[in-house]
Amino acid sequence: MLETIERLKRTIKVGLLTAQTQIDRIQLRMRPSHAPVILFLGDSRAKAWPAPETVGPHIFLNRGVGFDTSRQVLQRLPSHVAPLCPQFVVVQAGINDCKELLLAPQKHAIIIQETLTTLRQIVEQARATGAHVVLSTIFPVGNAPTSGAKSFWGAGQPEAATQVRNAVIQINQGLVALHAADVTIFDAANLLQNAAGWLDTACARDELHINAAGYQRLNQALGPLLQI
Repeated sequence: MLETIERLKRTIKVGLLTAQTQIDRIQLRMRPSHAPVILFLGDSRAKAWPAPETVGPHIFLNRGVGFDTSRQVLQRLPSHVAPLCPQFVVVQAGINDCKELLLAPQKHAIIIQETLTTLRQIVEQARATGAHVVLSTIFPVGNAPTSGAKSFWGAGQPEAATQVRNAVIQINQGLVALHAADVTIFDAANLLQNAAGWLDTACARDELHINAAGYQRLNQALGPLLQI
């Protein structure tokens, strides 16, 4: 029942974004200036990502959807990105793929390879729109608390957090190969993680999401990359 409700919620969100994209497309054609369009694409981490303040006159659009896997991001790219012809597409996706390890830890290698393949397809399709792609490495996750505090990973399951962390690290290592003349690899993970590869607590909203300080840290490094 809960799964059905979540699917319904996502369908509504995606439908609303599709309608908004058509509205944005019309408005972009009618705008008096030709300010470049910067579009954020991905999951809830992308959805919460604010526009960098250090960038000059630009139009910022956000096409993040909570709980989206990289496969779902790829599926909606033709309707949420291509019609807008952005100059930059900033991609943050993959963590929800890694979360599948919580239910199927035996699929570790398969999930890593499939996620890398899908992120590569996202990059290729975004490039096909004429955009410069800024592919963010997957944000790190927070460690399971040592105390009895409430945790996303569940009580007494530090191995679950470790497995997801390791998958994120492996995928991020593979993303380096996607660098190209019109593809910039933005190493968000390196900016947000501690020496052990966990999310820096100073940047953590919870084990999966970052706070305002974390996004500010990212945007200080991201802003200079979004220049024409």
